[in-house]
Amino acid sequence: MIKNLGILIAFYILSISANAAEWSNIPFHENAQNKNEYVFSNSAAKQISYEIKAKYPSLEILSFYKKSIGNKWSICKGKEQWDSFGDLAGESPLFIHQLIQYWVNYSENKFIMLAIKYESQGSEYLEYPDTNIQKVFLVEYKENDLSQVLKMLKLEC
Repeated sequence: MIKNLGILIAFYILSISANAAEWSNIPFHENAQNKNEYVFSNSAAKQISYEIKAKYPSLEILSFYKKSIGNKWSICKGKEQWDSFGDLAGESPLFIHQLIQYWVNYSENKFIMLAIKYESQGSEYLEYPDTNIQKVFLVEYKENDLSQVLKMLKLEC
């Protein structure tokens, strides 16, 4: 939970400091279900989210976006490993298996965060999720001081 709280606080700070942006045309995966698209009211970020059926630890979505995001974006160094943790923040306790990847576009002062996760019932440790529903969140941010954001998130891009 603390790990996610830091990310949420960082993105809140980012969202209040950016100007309106033009957004990239980043596609949904062909097997996407329950698709949503949302531009934050201050126009600092755009999010797409959806679900696919994929057995853990599928990296199909990560591979899809590595091919789909485009040449003007640079992928940030990441471990491409799943993290897992208990989450007591919501109404019901969950155990989360999650992978996060970032991309940056220096010429447009933007970055992308891709979060892929499985949510299992209960907060007790599970080696494998109790579901094959993979939740996908892709958020594109516009940031006036991109270098400061990358430093704050400890990203090498």
